[in-house]
Amino acid sequence: MTTESFYSQDYEFTKTRGSLKPLPLPHLTGMKLARDISINGFLLNTIDEFGVVWVVTDIEGWWSVPEPEVPDIPRGYGDGSYDVKGRYKARSLVLNGSILTSDPSLVEAARDRLTESINLVYKGGWLKTGSNPIRASWVRVTGPVTMSTVNARGRTDFSIGLRAVDPIKYEWNDADPEGYFIEEFSAKNINISGSGEKIITNIGNYPVPVIFEVFGPLKGPAKIFNRTSNELILITDTLLGTKQTFLEARQMKFDEASLVDIATIYSSNIHNFSIGDSVSVSGVPESQFNGVFTIQSIPTPLSFTYSPLTPVSIVSQVVFKQLLNSVATIETLSTHGLSVGDTVFITDVDPIFNGNYTVTGVPSTNKFTYAKTRVPAATISGSKIVANVATITTTAPHNFVVGETVTIAGVNDVNYNGSYTITSISNDGLQFSYAKLRNIQRAISATSMTNLVATITTAASHGFVVGESISISGASGTYNGSYLVNSVPSSSTFTFLKVRSNRVPIIVKSGAGGTATLTTSTPHGLAVNETVVVSGVGIPFDGSFVITEVPSSTTFSYGIVPSTIIPTTVSNCFANGSRLMITSNSLIGSVATLATRTSHGFNVGETVTVSGLKSTFNGTYVITAVTDNTFSYTKSSGTNIPAVETYFSVSQRSIDANVATLSLSNPHGFAVGDVINTYKVDGITNGAKTITAVPSNTQIRFSQTAANLSGGSAGDGAIIYTGFASVNGSVSQETPTGATATSGGDLAFAVTPGTASVSTTISRVEAVGVAVKKNETIFTPGLSANESKATAKVDADVLEIDTYNREVAFNGETVGARGKIDVLADFITLQPGENVIEFEDSGSSVSESAIRVFYRSGWLT
Repeated sequence: MTTESFYSQDYEFTKTRGSLKPLPLPHLTGMKLARDISINGFLLNTIDEFGVVWVVTDIEGWWSVPEPEVPDIPRGYGDGSYDVKGRYKARSLVLNGSILTSDPSLVEAARDRLTESINLVYKGGWLKTGSNPIRASWVRVTGPVTMSTVNARGRTDFSIGLRAVDPIKYEWNDADPEGYFIEEFSAKNINISGSGEKIITNIGNYPVPVIFEVFGPLKGPAKIFNRTSNELILITDTLLGTKQTFLEARQMKFDEASLVDIATIYSSNIHNFSIGDSVSVSGVPESQFNGVFTIQSIPTPLSFTYSPLTPVSIVSQVVFKQLLNSVATIETLSTHGLSVGDTVFITDVDPIFNGNYTVTGVPSTNKFTYAKTRVPAATISGSKIVANVATITTTAPHNFVVGETVTIAGVNDVNYNGSYTITSISNDGLQFSYAKLRNIQRAISATSMTNLVATITTAASHGFVVGESISISGASGTYNGSYLVNSVPSSSTFTFLKVRSNRVPIIVKSGAGGTATLTTSTPHGLAVNETVVVSGVGIPFDGSFVITEVPSSTTFSYGIVPSTIIPTTVSNCFANGSRLMITSNSLIGSVATLATRTSHGFNVGETVTVSGLKSTFNGTYVITAVTDNTFSYTKSSGTNIPAVETYFSVSQRSIDANVATLSLSNPHGFAVGDVINTYKVDGITNGAKTITAVPSNTQIRFSQTAANLSGGSAGDGAIIYTGFASVNGSVSQETPTGATATSGGDLAFAVTPGTASVSTTISRVEAVGVAVKKNETIFTPGLSANESKATAKVDADVLEIDTYNREVAFNGETVGARGKIDVLADFITLQPGENVIEFEDSGSSVSESAIRVFYRSGWLT
């Protein structure tokens, strides 16, 4: 063994034996309360001001490395797994200790103090240990909390389950409220030989995040680089520097729209401020102009506005109002500060009291008066009623108020005149509303109809107006239903048009060669020789005409003498049959019932004229009953006649020795002497004929001068009576029992001249709104002499980069701030030991920008 190896081995033995040798007992034994542990600001390992001893016996999980989590991802082939980067989980802790009290009476209060300090479920707190350095973790209570008193003197053992979501233990700087250490240095600058570098030491054993604050002016792009970890952040946007301007003049005005004071400051040069900037104003003689404010507007490059921190004008809540003998009295909730002669601004009370006035009296500190002359009458320009609410429109602002009584007169509609309580006012002051119940129902005393215009007489004034919907019930079927009022001849009568059920709309008109042709939107049901009533098309189409041709189910023609009219679309035009062909008739007792070929639209009570049938049926009668295509009337006497068809199809015809024989498709019931009309049989036998013989119940004969024709087809031939029924649209006056007419309730807007007036007096009533004593400063120059004092300053832009939360804020706002740094930027950490941080404004070699670094060292153990 060499001498060198001997001494080396002796050194190892000496150090090993020394490390294994027990420490000697101290001369003075006992507990050492180092005051080196706290939770949420509550100090442990100490004796508090009440003489209670707080001892921490252990913090489980504090001294060890936090539990790692590394996912095991099997390889897709072969053995083993992929090498996967893991992470450290949140640190789980248990704070154990004891409360030592000299008297049992101190236990309850001590437990309460501890409970209050560990109320960390909804919020977190810092757990700090040691003294040089202090190590801290942000914790919440997530585990069991126990407190157990274990002896008669009151010793209480406690155990508190905690979780540190960030497993790093940070060095805590007691000199900073957030525990950060702060380093600040300037960007690299070639003019002042600024290196733009700073060495920041992480005395811990684990990389930690930092917070960077970058101050303008910065031209950019700029870089923050940790040379030690080779991590880089690129700043891509410009940051503005501090902006300051000298002030020349000021003005303070009260804004009546927003109800706030607005200060306007005028600068001696272009200030370059922006809306939303936080501006510091100082040196203005009036203190209300000085302070830190948010710029609200930039009227010109040499001015800006803001609201003072404390209101200058006195804004008082109005609680009562009164108007008597042209004197308005306002009462406020608080002292109004007004004196006689002051100008007061009143708003949000009502149109009468709102405005600017000169104070004429101050009865008390919360009451004042001013002159107010009211001109209450307003001219009405229109009115309407919707859902039982009447709304009146005036030609100019009416200055009425909700709750007062308005009297309406001179309106040419009985629904409006009278006195009402105003329930609402429009924002423009041109309308007011009140309740008006208008579900009107009136008893009917008489009914009549002339030319399909029904006239209804009510037992009292009805209040109905032209154009509104009226429902009639309890009268005859002729009148029951809903109609639009056509006219109002008097306060107790109104009329409406009785539309026949067979009315169809006309959509096209045309004319040529003395013939008018109309097209309907639906099948019209009319036939040749029937009479149609046309309305709305215009001269010469309108009127009553006999149909000469029916080209289709939706067209018909009649003779007029128009010039040629090409097919033209029309609207609001109608046609209905008024003289219709009869297809069957019967007489049972004294009741005659006739059927028309299609729906007739006749009304009970109308006078019908029947012609072209046997004398038993022909004549003029009053209709007593109707169905869709039948009607009945009463004859004074008669013989029963079973229902007889008046329309028969002809199947064959022949002529022999000037006698025509027609074979019908069904039994006819005709007799010798009856007059019939043959239709579309052939060109010889068509026309009115008198029956001369009845060979059988399906054959008839009549005289016909013509060459002999052997039996053959009759084409579309038919035999009809020349019977027609026509009505005049009139019903004699009747006196119904229990019939009523009910309005629809609403009235559309109509021009209705009249007047609306209210009282000139308003009693003392509760009110809302505000009264303002304006304390304004007129435009006042003269600050230039105090340029060293009167200034406005906007601080430099600040870009904050938090590498722990990976968040970016610009002037305190996070929205859009992330775009000011490169999307591929690293979020720099401080490695254990020295870190060389570089800051350079690449856009400006003489940059005045600065950076501030907030950091804490960190440990895993």
